[in-house]
Parts: sequence; structure tokens; C-alpha cells
Amino acid sequence: GVVTARTEDGGAAIEGAAVVVKDGTASVGTATTAADGKYSIADLTTSKTLKVEFSKDGWQSKSSTLNAGWKEPAVVNAELTAANAKIIGTVVDTRNGNAGLAGVTVSATGEGAASAVTGEDGNFVLTNLVKGNYTLTFAFGDLPAPPSVNVVIADFVEAEGIFTANIDTIEMGYNVIAALNKTIAELRDAPELIHFDYGGGGNGFDWSYNYIIAQWGWYGDVESQGEGAALRTVNDEENAQANAPASDDNFVSYFYGKKKITADNQFITIRARTHNASTEAPAYFGVQVVDLALGNDAVAVKAGETKTHAGDAYGDYSFDLSAHVGKEVVVAVGIYRKATGDYWKQLPIRRIAFGSAAVEGNDLVFPNGTEVREDWRFNTDMFPHVPLQTKTTFTGITLVENPGGGNRGTNGYKSWADIDHIAKLWQFVYISKDVEPFPSEGYLIKTRGGGTAINLQTPESYLYAKFAISTGKNTMVLKARNFGSNYTFCSLSAVTSDGAVFDIVPEFTAGDGVDGTGEEAEAGSGVFKFKNDAGGRDNVDKYATLTYDLAQFNGQDVVLMLAIYKGEENGDENKLVIHSVTFE
Repeated sequence: GVVTARTEDGGAAIEGAAVVVKDGTASVGTATTAADGKYSIADLTTSKTLKVEFSKDGWQSKSSTLNAGWKEPAVVNAELTAANAKIIGTVVDTRNGNAGLAGVTVSATGEGAASAVTGEDGNFVLTNLVKGNYTLTFAFGDLPAPPSVNVVIADFVEAEGIFTANIDTIEMGYNVIAALNKTIAELRDAPELIHFDYGGGGNGFDWSYNYIIAQWGWYGDVESQGEGAALRTVNDEENAQANAPASDDNFVSYFYGKKKITADNQFITIRARTHNASTEAPAYFGVQVVDLALGNDAVAVKAGETKTHAGDAYGDYSFDLSAHVGKEVVVAVGIYRKATGDYWKQLPIRRIAFGSAAVEGNDLVFPNGTEVREDWRFNTDMFPHVPLQTKTTFTGITLVENPGGGNRGTNGYKSWADIDHIAKLWQFVYISKDVEPFPSEGYLIKTRGGGTAINLQTPESYLYAKFAISTGKNTMVLKARNFGSNYTFCSLSAVTSDGAVFDIVPEFTAGDGVDGTGEEAEAGSGVFKFKNDAGGRDNVDKYATLTYDLAQFNGQDVVLMLAIYKGEENGDENKLVIHSVTFE
């Protein structure tokens, strides 16, 4: 055959056109046209239906079909239409300061069809087009598609034989929810609020740890203080927050997380105090909720009225989330910049608790059930409300060299957001003693020091989480250590759905080359005592291994409680240093 241009495009022979013969998708013959536009392909099978495809850069591709039983020699000529037009443009990301958005698929339909993908700079080029009318569409993951763009013949401008249509910049992205200065896409990635009760520091039932900063997301100016997880406004003139308009609609600093609202958690209670606030100029704060199901149409809705607080005394403030029952939402607890100029306020939050009603005083969220053990602060009503933990490996190591601020180090708590830290994913229960979050050897729960009565029934504190026990996930391996020559007394207890408690005594293996020892503290007590004074970031093999057989609970959901006790009077604190917990 011979390949030529259409009469409208000059009618001349086309040299260098690629000709491919296909049997289905398989190529069975190829050729390239000569200067006179001719080509020849031999050794083909007449019993097959064949497709002959013609293509050349700058020309619109074309194909013809030879039906099975064709007679040879078959003459298949082609007239190609000049495709010396292109469409160029740029797609920008409205979520990222209108920077170029790479990876967007741009599709054109009309006189022909073409597609391209934007590069790192957001630019795209659709080539080998016939000058004509086209409709452009844009797709990138689950981002809302912008309106389609129509390109008409008059948009093409000729230069050196090429006709180019340059479209306007295309903006892609989610709408910014003004109250939180985040898009719905960013909020979908919010941490899941798996607990009902979050401590934020301060003396008392939550002592020195800061689970709010550890387990919630944060925005703006946030600091871990002794008084609580502090949300702050700032006055630095170079900071955009300081220059923000006065508002009690848009948070300047806030904590946020994702939660399914039910009748059991439809109230949120915040315990807070202030710094730098007075009756005349209090701190303004509140709760806002975003319904994730609304997608790009979502807005932040206030849960009740804006609250104010001033002074050193803590106050409890409750917000009703019942309008959102049955929905997965993002809950944001934040501080407003109520005035411009010199407006420096701090709102340390000591506790955020969810419940079926407002939480009062130091009550637990579910205070009315029967305690599974006296003074353990865990009752039968709480079991169904503990979320099932699906992860199987937890670390106690904080992956920052300088957490900052000792046990109240903001950087340390924030770093837990990026790892499966046991203190983030298990709940800590303070009974008599706080924790040490950031030793380099691992997360540390401990006892009180000298003068504390020995007690193998009530722990000083413990961590708990719920697991579905099954074959392949019915052995818990704890890598741990302690300090000095004193024993550490600890237990692992399993609570079943009916409130029954089972103590699991582990198999003990001392660390590599460590003179360690372990045994049950008292027969039938369920408390295990061990020594293993070694183990760290660079010598993991030195930790002791405590292996707990949970096979008796196969097919059941159980709450596991890892506790520490004051098992002997030795004049010092005793410590359980957790390197990792793994289920296998």
C-alpha cells in the first residue's frame, strides 16, 4: 500500500510512517514507508482477521481491517490527517500554595482522543492533535474534578507550522474549611480517637504524662506543660497567627481527631485552666465538628456555645455531640484569637473525656459498673466500649533524641504520632504512680519509692488494650528490662467480656549474656518478679523476654492489662521498662 496526506493537507506521500499488522494484540508484521509513501509486508496468514495500523508523529493515527479470507496481495492505502496541533497547560494544587500538581491525568476528546499526565511542575502537553474542538477533563485520585475545559479551533495559534492552544491554569484541590484551616482530605488523615479518656498532664489522676499531645493531632501553637496540653495564641508579629483577624469562629490552635459518635460518647468534657488570662480578657475556646461523609462540602459546626475561662483554677466544660450520633466525624478542641494586638493566651487542658453524659469531677466515663478487681478503676461496663486493637506490634522507644522538657517534652509526645507506640495505642491507668515517657531504654511505668506498703493485689498503674485472640495471634511477647539489683513486680491479666479476670504467668528468658532471673512472686498471685538490668537502643538482645500464652482465649475478645506492683520495700522506685510488645 501507500500512505499519503489528505488532499486538504497537500496530498503528498508520507515518508517514515510506521505500519504495524496485528493479529489481535500481537504484532505479526511491520514496515516503514519509503520516500514515495509505499510499504510492503509479506508472510502473513490470509485465514486470520488482521488489523493494519498507521502512525507518524505529527499525523493522526489510522487503522484498517482485513477480514479473514482476504485475497493476496491485499492493497491497503491510508490517507492521514495532519496532527500538528497540541494543547498545553498547568495544573496547580490549591492545598499546597498553588504549586504544580504532578500525576494528574488530562484527557482530551473531540476531533480525536489523547491523554497525558502532568509532570513535577504540573505542566502537561497533549500532542499529535488535529486542529479542532476538544473537551478536556482532569483526574487525580479522589480529588474533586474541576470543571471540564472546552478548546475550540480559534484557540490554536500557529508558530513554525505547529498550532498550539494554551489553556488557563487549572486549580485542583479541596476546599479549605476556614474554622480549622484544613481541607477534608487532611482531616480524613486525622488520628483515630480510640479511647474515651485522654490526660493532658498536671498533678492528680493524670500526673505528668500528656496523652492529648501523644494521641490527638494538633495545629497551631501547642506546648506540653505541667498544667496540661496547652493551646496558645502568639504575639510574634512575624507569625501569621498573631496577625489573624479577631474571631470566635476560626481556631488559631487546636487538637483534633477522628471518632464515630455513638450514644456512649456523645458528650465531650474538657478540664482546662488558663495562663495570661483575666476576667476582663479571658481565653475563648470551644469544640467544632466536621462530618467526613460530606466530602468537599463539609464545614465545621460548633458543638454548643463558645466558652471562656480565666485563672489558675481548673474548670470542667461539656459539649453536646448528640447531633452527630451515627456519623464518623472529626472533633476539634481549640482556642480562638478573640482580639488582635496584644492577645497572648494559653489554655492548658488537663483532660478530655467522652461519655454518654457530661463527665463530672474525676469520675471515669463508665463509673457505675462492677470493678473487675477492687481499686483497679476498670469495670464491667467499660469492656464493650474499649475498641478492638488490630495492630500486633507496639514499641516503647521514642524516636527522638531530644524530647524536650523532661517528662513533659512536647517533641517526644508529638513523635508518637508517627509510630505504633504502646502509650498511644494502649490506655494508661494511673492508680498511685505516674510514668516516665522518654527514657532511651523504653516506655517506663513504675512504683512509688520508699515507705510505700507492699501490695500484690492493687497495681501502682497499668496499660490496657482489647485484642481478638486467635491462632497465629495468641502469644504475647514482651521485651523489657529494669534497673539495678531490685526486682520488678508485674503482671499480665486478661479480662473477658463477662468480667472474669485471668492472670497469665510468662516464660522468662534473660537477655543475651545478662545475669537475669524471673519467677512468680507468690504462688497463685499472678504477679511475676524479674531482674534484667540491661537493654537499650543499640543492644536490643540484652532485654529480657517474657512470653505469655493466650491460647486459652482463642476465639474471644479480651482486654489485656499490663501492670506494675510495689512488691518489696527496698527504699526505691521499681520500674518496668517496655521495649516492645508483639503478638504472634
